[in-house]
Amino acid sequence: MATCYLQMATKPLAILAMLLAILTFVVAYTVITSIDGLFNDPESLLSRALKIGVKFRLVVSLVSLPFLLPTAAALFVPDVWAGMLAVGLVNGVGQWLLGGGGAMVGPTEGSPPMLAVYATTIIEGLILSLSLLMISFFTLLVLQMKNRKKALEVVLPPEAPDALPVHDIEQNR
Repeated sequence: MATCYLQMATKPLAILAMLLAILTFVVAYTVITSIDGLFNDPESLLSRALKIGVKFRLVVSLVSLPFLLPTAAALFVPDVWAGMLAVGLVNGVGQWLLGGGGAMVGPTEGSPPMLAVYATTIIEGLILSLSLLMISFFTLLVLQMKNRKKALEVVLPPEAPDALPVHDIEQNR
């Protein structure tokens, strides 16, 4: 989005800031996922939900690639929404802190401040991470429902309590 729509492809400091922000996310996710615990246990519901969420986000991103061409179709790409929201947030905070003065990040003449581009990329990554967490949360709910249903089927076979007369149930206790 930044290179096409914000015309930053020819601005080396902006590209460097974006690459540094991406590297920040790579390092952060590497550290988070390497910590022993629920993320490393393949049987953990949390781990399974996150893996399904990551696969879903990957599919959405891959399907969205053809729409990233500079056309109106890009407005249907969730990653572009996150980018536009991040640019709006950084520009709004920048104008509030600096007292007006125009856009911090956007198609401007000079090179935008490196910190503004870094902050925009970090905020966009956080928004995308939040969307991944939301997808994983709803996946976790579905996985928990399936596990509860499976557990009930083991404890209560389909023919169990309803098939036995009441006096037989009391005798089996």
